[in-house]
Amino acid sequence: MKRRDLLRHLAKNGCAFMREGGNHTLHINRAAKNRRREMKTIASLAAMALALGGMPGFSVTPLEAQARDYRPERPFGTLREQARTQQAWLAERLETNLPMLMRKHGVDMWVIAMREYNEDPVFPALVSPTTFAARRRTIYIFHDRGPEHGVERLALGGSSQGGVYEAVRATATAPDGRQAELWGADQWDLFADMVRERDPRRIAVNISHDHNFADGLSAGEWEQMEAALGADLASRVVREPLLAIEYLAMRVPSMTPVYRRIQAVVHEIIGSTTTRWPTSTPRTRGPVSTTRARISCPSTAGKEPKGSIDGLAA
Repeated sequence: MKRRDLLRHLAKNGCAFMREGGNHTLHINRAAKNRRREMKTIASLAAMALALGGMPGFSVTPLEAQARDYRPERPFGTLREQARTQQAWLAERLETNLPMLMRKHGVDMWVIAMREYNEDPVFPALVSPTTFAARRRTIYIFHDRGPEHGVERLALGGSSQGGVYEAVRATATAPDGRQAELWGADQWDLFADMVRERDPRRIAVNISHDHNFADGLSAGEWEQMEAALGADLASRVVREPLLAIEYLAMRVPSMTPVYRRIQAVVHEIIGSTTTRWPTSTPRTRGPVSTTRARISCPSTAGKEPKGSIDGLAA
């Protein structure tokens, strides 16, 4: 069986990828009824190699062997190539992980509001790799429309992040002829109208007394949000800190080969720039003497620093 067939089979039967460990892969099955909420399917890499031998992107060869085929000047590709890979990961996380987590925690809508340069801790995991800050005020709305229609993703402020969000703009026109950006009371009024139109039962926000990664909603943003929603909708707001934490922690299968490649390159770099302390050789079968001058990092070999003793910095 090829890896893609196995993953398709797992997805068809309600299993979602959770994480990759040192010698196991963890999938969780939440679709089956009358069973445990979490089902763990753990297989050793050796067993996976027998079942999935020869599949693209999967290897159980030593790290040194995995690191040989790369460009030394750009071992992880250009910045544009890295951004394309990360953008694909973002789309996969939003399409696969987010709906599963919202349903797990019983959340109909997840709202993440923030100001520029005061971003929510979840922000980097929600935007493209080329986005470094929120735009003025950015409000992300995730609305679960059910398994058939998936999670609607709206961005009130900022861009579509490479097409993974529906970017909502103001109806007014800016002086340069473009659509004006949402801001101030108009932005909150539009936000409240969109929430009211979708009529969610439970609205999650990132407020937590215990978990810093789930406490990204500032007091000022919450006060304005609460006022815009009104008493009825505000009463539906809940705190689900594990939603943010698990979204940050959960990876997607396509990350694993890249992470292993990074490990391989790092191991090769470490192996090529460090020396081992000589202990014995087959010829002498005993200890080998050396001097401190012989023990040096290749990157500084021949460049004895000022004030050093026998080639080592004092």
